[in-house]
Amino acid sequence: MSDIRKHQKKQANFFLSAIVIDNLRSHVPKGEQSQFVELAIERALSRIRFQDALKTSFGSWKGNRHPHSEQFIRTLRHSKRPLR
Repeated sequence: MSDIRKHQKKQANFFLSAIVIDNLRSHVPKGEQSQFVELAIERALSRIRFQDALKTSFGSWKGNRHPHSEQFIRTLRHSKRPLR
């Protein structure tokens, strides 16, 4: 995640449920609420980007396309187990 404090700020207007706002106000100090919401949104977007990357890269490392992939991964892991 990028450091959100360094970027220029823009105002966004959207609606949240009353329960979410009440919980936010009761658990997060007033001066930290915008940063809290921004961080939560950034984390959610990061998960979405990760899921998208998984979908687009699925199957790209099949054994028939990369015959040495198991050996390569084992060297990264420093595994002592013999190759199959």
